[in-house]
Amino acid sequence: MHKKKQHTLTEQEIRDRLNTLSHFPVLDSFSIDILQLLEEPSTTPLHILRAIETNPSLVVQILKKANSLLYGFPRKISTVEFALSIIGFDIIKEIIALQILHSHFEQKSECSIQSLWEHSFSTAVIAKRIARDVEYPVVGEAFTAGLLHDIGIAVFQYQFANEFSIIMNNTKKTGTTFEEEEQRIFGEYHHAIVGGWLAERWNFSPSIVESITFHHNPTNARKYQLLSAIVHCAEVFSNNYSSEKILFDSHSTYNASAVQLLESRYAGFERRFLHQENMYSVEKISLSNETVTL
Repeated sequence: MHKKKQHTLTEQEIRDRLNTLSHFPVLDSFSIDILQLLEEPSTTPLHILRAIETNPSLVVQILKKANSLLYGFPRKISTVEFALSIIGFDIIKEIIALQILHSHFEQKSECSIQSLWEHSFSTAVIAKRIARDVEYPVVGEAFTAGLLHDIGIAVFQYQFANEFSIIMNNTKKTGTTFEEEEQRIFGEYHHAIVGGWLAERWNFSPSIVESITFHHNPTNARKYQLLSAIVHCAEVFSNNYSSEKILFDSHSTYNASAVQLLESRYAGFERRFLHQENMYSVEKISLSNETVTL
């Protein structure tokens, strides 16, 4: 039996729906400012404290996450300052970034939003570590790019719910890949392209926009191939060693040119990743009632 041909959406149709559907949770200016602040290498704990002190709900969530990370700690963490001193600046920054994004995408769908953000957070942490290894100049930028790399999937779930449901159902029933079904409906405007559009709309830096757009094909990046390669390899690594495979990334494989680029910056990178020697260490970050293994 031949599969019924689906209408392929045009770029204009996709852009029109992105601009007209009001229920999509666009990040507010506070969230954008915080995420961009986290990218800056000059950001200090004091900058973060001043930025979040006007947002009590975010402070509460940070403290909840901090206490869950240190379950059994003899003293309850009751201030962000104390959390910073116990957990460290880097992890606090990661909690803030994750909480901001997670709070904007809380809805059950064909693909669990919880699984999506667990995958995104894992990719972000690995991207940050790769960035350090290859001496990428702005490590925080790699974390943010990793966290946002699949934002286009969230867009599809919210703005194109019917089409996304068809893609997921066909993938499960017919054995075709997510990429094949995605192309059938969205043509060349796949989730990475749409994610790049959204990041641009949110005024993220051109390097983050491009790394999101080309995270599946990093060598096609026009200017920021290094960051795109970092995010690409982090995503594939995250999915390969995750206990729960992400359907929309289940067929991702390492781009040889991206691996070579990172190898040229850090001798031993390929051995470390592809042969699992001295693998990146494992951390556990609690999200809601779940535990994310990184």
